[in-house]
Amino acid sequence: MGVIECVSVARIILVEADAQRRGALAERLGKAGHSVVAFAASEPALEQLAAAELADVLLLDWWMPARWPLLLERERHARLAGLKVVGIQRPAEPDEILSAVEAILAGEPLAPIVPLRQHPLARLAARLSSLTARLPDSAPGHPELDAAIALARRGAARAEAFARYAATFGRSRGGGDAPQPIDLRRILSRAIDLALPELEGRAQLNLSLAAVPTVMAREWELGHACYHLIMNATQAIPEGAPGEHRVEVATSTDRAGFAVVEVIDSGPGIPLEHLAHVFEPFFTTKGGRGVGLGLYLCWCTVAAHEGQLTVESTPGRTSFRIALPPLGPGLA
Repeated sequence: MGVIECVSVARIILVEADAQRRGALAERLGKAGHSVVAFAASEPALEQLAAAELADVLLLDWWMPARWPLLLERERHARLAGLKVVGIQRPAEPDEILSAVEAILAGEPLAPIVPLRQHPLARLAARLSSLTARLPDSAPGHPELDAAIALARRGAARAEAFARYAATFGRSRGGGDAPQPIDLRRILSRAIDLALPELEGRAQLNLSLAAVPTVMAREWELGHACYHLIMNATQAIPEGAPGEHRVEVATSTDRAGFAVVEVIDSGPGIPLEHLAHVFEPFFTTKGGRGVGLGLYLCWCTVAAHEGQLTVESTPGRTSFRIALPPLGPGLA
């Protein structure tokens, strides 16, 4: 942990796993007059949030899977509602991050520190986000306008999620994407980001992202599979009672040393007569809303990575489980 004492413009909690970047950011923010407390991990930052005077800004390594406990803590406690969050996305430089911090402190709409890849959907999402930022929070006395504003905001959030999906997982199969060592928590972090707009209004998100062995994988393929499983769990839950339902995403290591991802939902469950068929192509229980290929393609992706995708379901609990072999010592 590093602390820089200075005349305070803002009280900043900095969480950055990379020591060199953490030091450079703390130094740059300190020179600008901010008071910085820097951490390498989320646990001591959580303790700081619980015990100390409230900070103004949480500056967070956005690809650190352990960021989720901090973000969820902020959602759970009213006293943290005013804590502004700025995500650090590589390869942003300290001056860019400082500008983002000072923009959000000034109340300006915060654009991504690192823009999405240049993709038509990304440009559309950015435009929608800019437009909705200008809308009022509500229109008292005009319930129809209130509903339209809420719909516009949700639509913009979904457009941004789809743009991130296209930027993250939308590569073509002919792109020459070779398998590489992958931290599953990084893939899950991105998949969760994409699914969050759909989760809103359906369920609480519970996360337990323990360290797991590195696996050899095509990141975009495995990321798509994880995203689909999270979306499948989300859509199994009816809208309107998020306090009564949950989607859990967990990582662990099994007895054979395999890296495990488990996605659990509290929906109605899969009927026993359907359970044996969920990974079959064109099998669907969604009627006209689905073609029955999503889970089949997930199964194919996991099998292509020499892993296993299994499902267990009872009323109120359905679990999809990916188990992948660890990276061999000669390939690390």
